[in-house]
Amino acid sequence: MKADQLRSEADPERIAKLLAAIPPAEQINPSAGQSVNIRDTHKIPKQPEKAHEWLIERLKTEQENLTRDQEIYEMYRIKGLDMVSDSDLIYAIGANATEAGIQALENCFFLKTNHISNRLGTIASLRKELSRLDNKLKTAKDVKTAPKGYEVVDVVLPSHQAFIVRKWAEAAKSRIASGKK
Repeated sequence: MKADQLRSEADPERIAKLLAAIPPAEQINPSAGQSVNIRDTHKIPKQPEKAHEWLIERLKTEQENLTRDQEIYEMYRIKGLDMVSDSDLIYAIGANATEAGIQALENCFFLKTNHISNRLGTIASLRKELSRLDNKLKTAKDVKTAPKGYEVVDVVLPSHQAFIVRKWAEAAKSRIASGKK
Protein backbone atom coordinates (compact mmCIF):
# COMPACT_ATOMS: atom_id res chain seq x y z
CA MET A 1 0.00 0.00 0.00
CA LYS A 2 1.38 3.44 -0.88
CA ALA A 3 1.69 6.24 1.65
CA ASP A 4 -0.90 8.47 -0.04
CA GLN A 5 -3.38 5.59 -0.06
CA LEU A 6 -2.70 4.90 3.65
CA ARG A 7 -3.30 8.55 4.48
CA SER A 8 -6.56 8.68 2.55
CA GLU A 9 -7.90 5.38 3.94
CA ALA A 10 -7.02 6.05 7.59
CA ASP A 11 -9.98 6.83 9.86
CA PRO A 12 -9.69 10.57 10.58
CA GLU A 13 -11.69 10.29 13.82
CA ARG A 14 -9.35 7.68 15.32
CA ILE A 15 -6.30 9.68 14.23
CA ALA A 16 -7.82 12.85 15.74
CA LYS A 17 -8.57 10.98 18.97
CA LEU A 18 -4.93 9.84 19.18
CA LEU A 19 -3.62 13.35 18.50
CA ALA A 20 -5.95 14.85 21.12
CA ALA A 21 -4.47 12.52 23.75
CA ILE A 22 -0.88 13.62 23.01
CA PRO A 23 0.37 16.24 25.52
CA PRO A 24 1.95 19.48 24.24
CA ALA A 25 5.73 19.54 23.93
CA GLU A 26 6.02 21.97 26.87
CA GLN A 27 4.62 19.28 29.18
CA ILE A 28 7.44 16.83 28.45
CA ASN A 29 9.91 16.55 31.33
CA PRO A 30 13.36 15.01 31.57
CA SER A 31 13.18 11.24 31.99
CA ALA A 32 12.78 10.14 35.59
CA GLY A 33 16.18 9.80 37.23
CA GLN A 34 17.95 11.04 34.12
CA SER A 35 21.14 12.82 34.93
CA VAL A 36 23.78 13.45 32.33
CA ASN A 37 27.32 13.79 33.61
CA ILE A 38 28.61 16.35 31.14
CA ARG A 39 32.24 15.62 32.05
CA ASP A 40 31.74 11.94 31.15
CA THR A 41 30.02 12.53 27.82
CA HIS A 42 31.90 15.57 26.49
CA LYS A 43 35.48 16.73 26.37
CA ILE A 44 35.32 19.99 28.27
CA PRO A 45 38.46 22.16 28.17
CA LYS A 46 40.54 22.01 31.35
CA GLN A 47 41.09 25.77 31.67
CA PRO A 48 38.11 27.24 33.59
CA GLU A 49 37.66 30.26 31.28
CA LYS A 50 37.66 28.08 28.15
CA ALA A 51 35.41 25.54 29.86
CA HIS A 52 32.99 28.37 30.69
CA GLU A 53 32.88 29.49 27.05
CA TRP A 54 32.45 25.88 25.88
CA LEU A 55 29.56 25.29 28.31
CA ILE A 56 27.80 28.51 27.24
CA GLU A 57 28.10 27.55 23.57
CA ARG A 58 26.97 23.97 24.20
CA LEU A 59 23.99 25.20 26.24
CA LYS A 60 23.00 27.54 23.41
CA THR A 61 23.22 24.68 20.89
CA GLU A 62 21.18 22.32 23.08
CA GLN A 63 18.50 24.97 23.61
CA GLU A 64 18.28 25.58 19.84
CA ASN A 65 17.99 21.82 19.23
CA LEU A 66 15.34 21.53 21.94
CA THR A 67 13.31 24.30 20.30
CA ARG A 68 13.59 22.56 16.93
CA ASP A 69 12.54 19.18 18.41
CA GLN A 70 9.58 20.80 20.18
CA GLU A 71 8.49 22.48 16.93
CA ILE A 72 8.66 19.18 15.02
CA TYR A 73 6.73 17.43 17.82
CA GLU A 74 4.03 20.10 17.65
CA MET A 75 3.87 19.76 13.86
CA TYR A 76 3.12 16.04 14.34
CA ARG A 77 0.38 16.99 16.84
CA ILE A 78 -1.16 19.48 14.41
CA LYS A 79 -0.69 17.84 11.02
CA GLY A 80 -0.93 14.18 12.06
CA LEU A 81 -0.35 11.76 9.21
CA ASP A 82 0.51 14.56 6.79
CA MET A 83 3.70 15.11 8.81
CA VAL A 84 4.76 11.43 8.85
CA SER A 85 7.27 10.56 6.15
CA ASP A 86 6.15 8.21 3.40
CA SER A 87 8.69 5.55 4.37
CA ASP A 88 7.69 5.66 8.06
CA LEU A 89 4.06 5.30 7.06
CA ILE A 90 4.60 2.51 4.51
CA TYR A 91 6.68 0.39 6.89
CA ALA A 92 4.41 0.84 9.90
CA ILE A 93 2.82 -2.42 10.98
CA GLY A 94 -0.96 -2.60 11.00
CA ALA A 95 -3.77 -4.71 9.63
CA ASN A 96 -5.32 -1.66 7.99
CA ALA A 97 -4.50 1.93 7.07
CA THR A 98 -5.75 3.34 10.38
CA GLU A 99 -3.68 0.96 12.50
CA ALA A 100 -0.60 1.57 10.36
CA GLY A 101 -1.13 5.33 10.64
CA ILE A 102 -1.59 5.16 14.42
CA GLN A 103 1.54 3.05 14.80
CA ALA A 104 3.55 5.43 12.60
CA LEU A 105 2.39 8.42 14.65
CA GLU A 106 3.06 6.65 17.95
CA ASN A 107 6.60 5.84 16.77
CA CYS A 108 7.17 9.47 15.76
CA PHE A 109 5.88 10.77 19.10
CA PHE A 110 7.93 8.20 21.01
CA LEU A 111 11.14 9.28 19.27
CA LYS A 112 10.47 13.02 19.55
CA THR A 113 9.44 12.69 23.20
CA ASN A 114 12.74 10.94 23.92
CA HIS A 115 14.68 13.61 22.02
CA ILE A 116 12.99 16.37 24.01
CA SER A 117 13.37 14.55 27.31
CA ASN A 118 17.06 13.83 26.72
CA ARG A 119 17.76 17.41 25.66
CA LEU A 120 16.04 18.71 28.80
CA GLY A 121 18.26 16.44 30.90
CA THR A 122 21.38 17.59 29.06
CA ILE A 123 20.39 21.26 29.43
CA ALA A 124 19.84 20.80 33.18
CA SER A 125 23.24 19.12 33.48
CA LEU A 126 24.93 21.87 31.47
CA ARG A 127 23.36 24.51 33.69
CA LYS A 128 24.48 22.64 36.80
CA GLU A 129 28.05 22.34 35.49
CA LEU A 130 28.02 26.00 34.45
CA SER A 131 26.84 27.03 37.91
CA ARG A 132 29.56 24.89 39.53
CA LEU A 133 32.17 26.44 37.25
CA ASP A 134 30.87 29.98 37.87
CA ASN A 135 31.25 29.41 41.62
CA LYS A 136 34.74 28.04 41.09
CA LEU A 137 35.74 31.01 38.92
CA LYS A 138 34.27 33.45 41.44
CA THR A 139 36.15 31.78 44.28
CA ALA A 140 39.37 31.73 42.26
CA LYS A 141 38.94 35.42 41.43
CA ASP A 142 38.31 36.27 45.10
CA VAL A 143 41.35 34.27 46.18
CA LYS A 144 43.67 35.80 43.57
CA THR A 145 43.01 39.30 44.85
CA ALA A 146 44.50 39.71 48.30
CA PRO A 147 44.58 42.98 50.24
CA LYS A 148 47.75 45.06 50.36
CA GLY A 149 50.35 43.40 52.55
CA TYR A 150 49.10 39.89 51.76
CA GLU A 151 50.01 37.50 49.00
CA VAL A 152 48.15 34.57 47.50
CA VAL A 153 50.23 31.42 46.93
CA ASP A 154 49.50 27.97 45.54
CA VAL A 155 51.52 25.23 47.18
CA VAL A 156 51.45 21.50 47.68
CA LEU A 157 52.46 20.53 51.20
CA PRO A 158 52.62 17.46 53.37
CA SER A 159 49.49 17.18 55.53
CA HIS A 160 51.15 18.34 58.77
CA GLN A 161 52.47 21.51 57.10
CA ALA A 162 49.15 22.08 55.30
CA PHE A 163 47.44 21.99 58.70
CA ILE A 164 49.71 24.81 59.91
CA VAL A 165 49.14 26.85 56.73
CA ARG A 166 45.36 26.49 57.11
CA LYS A 167 45.64 27.87 60.65
CA TRP A 168 47.68 30.80 59.30
CA ALA A 169 45.02 31.38 56.61
CA GLU A 170 42.26 31.45 59.23
CA ALA A 171 44.25 33.94 61.30
CA ALA A 172 44.92 36.07 58.22
CA LYS A 173 41.20 36.09 57.32
CA SER A 174 40.24 37.35 60.76
CA ARG A 175 42.96 40.04 60.63
CA ILE A 176 41.83 41.08 57.13
CA ALA A 177 38.21 41.24 58.29
CA SER A 178 39.13 43.39 61.28
CA GLY A 179 41.39 45.62 59.17
CA LYS A 180 44.61 44.76 61.06
CA LYS A 181 47.86 43.59 59.59
